[in-house]
Amino acid sequence: MSLIDRAAADAAGGVAAAAEHALASGARWIKLVATAGVAASPSAELDPAFSRAELRDAVCRADREGAGVMVHAWGGSAIDDAIAAGAMSIEHGMYMTSAQAAHAAANGMTYVPTLRIYRLVQRMIIEKKLPRAFRARVDDAVAVHPGAVLRARDAGLTVALGTDYGTSQQHGTNRLEFDALLGAGLSPEETLLAATRSGAALLARVAADPAALPDGRIAEGSIADGVILRKNPLEPSGFADPETVEAVIVAGRMIGAKQLAELRSLGGCPTE
Repeated sequence: MSLIDRAAADAAGGVAAAAEHALASGARWIKLVATAGVAASPSAELDPAFSRAELRDAVCRADREGAGVMVHAWGGSAIDDAIAAGAMSIEHGMYMTSAQAAHAAANGMTYVPTLRIYRLVQRMIIEKKLPRAFRARVDDAVAVHPGAVLRARDAGLTVALGTDYGTSQQHGTNRLEFDALLGAGLSPEETLLAATRSGAALLARVAADPAALPDGRIAEGSIADGVILRKNPLEPSGFADPETVEAVIVAGRMIGAKQLAELRSLGGCPTE
């Protein structure tokens, strides 16, 4: 996966050139940062970083290589442009409108809200690990984010669980995003689909061999990846406690409770 923001695009000689370079390097996904994020000023608008034509050009170039484009967009016209350009997914989208969600659903897109990362950023600001100047913007984003998840659900837009995590301390805590989606108002059944089949289907859209990827289902012919739990996953907060996970099955190989405990002790499976 290759991330391209405005600065990276300009340094490469334009969005098209940046996309071509990423694709030539073997990227299966191009992530375009189409709006400002956490570090923008509190008064920053949702102005698009790229034109609709630039987004469409990146999508066309990716499509020719069997790759896909995902778009970081908090809201505004960048979401409209991503939909019109044929991007496969919208990341974050906390200011996405109901009309935009319906349009994205009609175009077969996926919405990946990544709720928890912004709450972690909020905590880091409170703990003075990040500048206080980010606080107002992040507080507002956190407050409105659950509403976007419900607008997507109500519009029939597929929601997939993703995290946007970027540190070793954050990796391995994907299960907590499950609870964040529940807290936003999705049902346990909807959240399970977001965490399994929906994400798998999105990734399969650019797979050289979709049949070689997990499809998020427990079914004859599916790859044997799974998680065995001590608690019913349909119960709220079923994943909050890492001890809920009894075992993990990867390509048919069982990783049991003892091995998971050893991984946690080595820092390979964070507990929070």
